Order: sequence, then C-alpha cells, then structure tokens
Amino acid sequence: MKLGEIKLMALKLMFTDTDVTYDISDMQEYYNNSNTREKLIRMNDSINRALSLYYQRVGLSRGKKVVQLDKEPGNSTYYLNSIADIYDQIPDLYSVLKVRISSPFKKTLYNSNFDFDGEEIVFMDLTRYVTATEKENTTIEVFYEKEPKFLITENGEAAKIDQDITFDFDDFDIPIEIQLQLPLFIKGEAYEEDEPQMALYAKNEFLNFLQLVKKPRVVKQQNVRSRKWNK
Repeated sequence: MKLGEIKLMALKLMFTDTDVTYDISDMQEYYNNSNTREKLIRMNDSINRALSLYYQRVGLSRGKKVVQLDKEPGNSTYYLNSIADIYDQIPDLYSVLKVRISSPFKKTLYNSNFDFDGEEIVFMDLTRYVTATEKENTTIEVFYEKEPKFLITENGEAAKIDQDITFDFDDFDIPIEIQLQLPLFIKGEAYEEDEPQMALYAKNEFLNFLQLVKKPRVVKQQNVRSRKWNK
C-alpha cells in the first residue's frame, strides 16, 4: 500500500461522521485543508512508532543471501574462510541467524559454525585457506534478520506529498495485513488528548492484532567450534 492510502484510511477513521470520499490523487487538497493538514504531517511519527511496536512484538523481516568468500590478498589463487565486511554483500543485514554450507562432495552443514563481530564473518567449518576449485563448488548461504526500516520525514510540502503518493510499504517488507492495521494506531495517537478512551480502544485494537500475528520461527545456531569439514 502507498503511504498516502494508509493516511487517508486513518482520516476516514477519524471522520466517521462525514461522507467525504478520500482519494490519493487529491493529497494537495488535504494538505491545504486546515482540518487535515497537521494530522497528515504528524502521521509519519505515529507510523514509525507503530512500526517499532511491530518489530518488537512480531520480529524483524528475514532474508537469505548466497555470499562469496574474500580472496587472499596478493596474487594468490586461494580464498579465505571469511568475509571482511559482510555488509558489502548484505547491505540490509541486522543480525546473522544461521549459516548453511553445501557442496556436492560433502554433507551439507545446515547450522555451520561462524564468528561474527559485527562486520567480519568467519566460517569456522572451512579451512583457513580455500582453493579456487573448493570455492567454486561450495555454496554459503547466510540467513539473517533485516535492519528495521522507518519513514524519513521529508522537508517541504511538495516532498511530503510526493512521499505520500509514491512510497510503498511493500518496500519495507511489511505484510499487507499489518499495513491495513496502521490507521488504527494513527487514530489512537491523534485522539490521545481529546478522546483518551477512544484513543486507547484504537491502540489496543492494533496491539491485539499484533498478538495474533504468527512470529518467525526461532533459529538456534550452533556455537560449537568443531571444524567438521577439516577432518
């Protein structure tokens, strides 16, 4: 869903006693309207707080990436059993969940041992130096949590309207069912001072929905330093 569509759904919840039909192509009109302008501007912060609750209670989005080992410096034909900066290959990495190493010549290691210091990752089940042939026949898959994403508040009205019309929450890997619930939280924050009971009810609806969302399976990575492929 587009950001503007979510904001207009929130406005519809706030003004249930009107017959106004909101359309994303009329965002300029809503920003010019004194009854809706400030509400629209404040919605970005409300959405970010809702996203923060989603990440805390449900979990971060997950990804999988096949990575390539670093080559040994110099003219060597060998590769290292490590990657000096994993973010070069996985820019949206937040945390490493597990590593799977497979080769047609050896048994697949579904939970291969690794060391990750926040930048460099070392694959402990590989020898210190890996030949080019071994490297070409080995697949290393990193399963990871993606970095949480939040809205950036644009400066200037034109930029805000453009963001409302063009930004798509699918780019954040937020499930559509969560996107559809964001207007409830927005309404809850908008009504906190004037209608505290109504605000509490709307927020609780959002939080109760989060409780029903299926959480990602817990991944237990092996930490034993046995070098299974080095025997």
